[in-house]
Amino acid sequence: MNRRLTHPHLMTDTAGGDAPDSDLQPPSPGADGAPVVDGATHERHERHERHDRHDHANVVSLAGRPRRVRARRGEGDRLRDEIIDAVEALLIAHGADGVSIRAVGGVVGVTAPSIYRHFNDKEEMVHAACQRAFDRFDAYLIDGSKSAANPLEAIHATAIAYLRFADANPSQYRVLFMSEDTDQHKHDLGSTEMKGLVHIVEQVSAAIDAGFVQRIAEPLELALMLWSMVHGIAALRISMPDFAWPPIETQANLMFAMLAHGMCDVG
Repeated sequence: MNRRLTHPHLMTDTAGGDAPDSDLQPPSPGADGAPVVDGATHERHERHERHDRHDHANVVSLAGRPRRVRARRGEGDRLRDEIIDAVEALLIAHGADGVSIRAVGGVVGVTAPSIYRHFNDKEEMVHAACQRAFDRFDAYLIDGSKSAANPLEAIHATAIAYLRFADANPSQYRVLFMSEDTDQHKHDLGSTEMKGLVHIVEQVSAAIDAGFVQRIAEPLELALMLWSMVHGIAALRISMPDFAWPPIETQANLMFAMLAHGMCDVG
């Protein structure tokens, strides 16, 4: 899983600084308490609008930014956060090739020596940005499944949260999971970027113990298959926004039906 996310203040594909993290909350319920699900056509139109607004926002947010006021003593952490914000914005707008000490300094409004007080090189900046972004992504998945009644429902809810995040944040998702040129740090189950997979493994293990899932393979192997399927749906929806995709919940439900009952009548 060789990809990274992006800018916490751009963790939405809408152009603005209002409620920067609002898109990281699960969708608001309707009047009857159930999530509001739009039709496929309306959902596709919204995706296009988000993509267009996001591309425009990236250009506007990186241009004409005033030089930063010199930080007072003890404000070093704030500067570090601003540097990471800039790295994530540049990753969204231009990919890893667009990230450099000079480019980050131009966005933040500081000189290179100020950046070197916090990061030794570009690789450290990109890694820090990716680490923070994965924390936010992981929190989104956890929040999406916290009200599940049992382990099987938790898996289902996590899949839907995953797809909603990717659908609402296509540029961020590309950097995280669909780009080969961001953070090349080693990936294992103990790394920050793999915490989402760890949660799925734990959910699968709990579902097996509770008798919801047959142990046809080790929990990690089953979790990897689930992750591969959900990522495939997410990546296709992002890569082919013009296609008449059904609503996210419909695709997730069909995926689970196929997993539970299979596609072939072997009886």
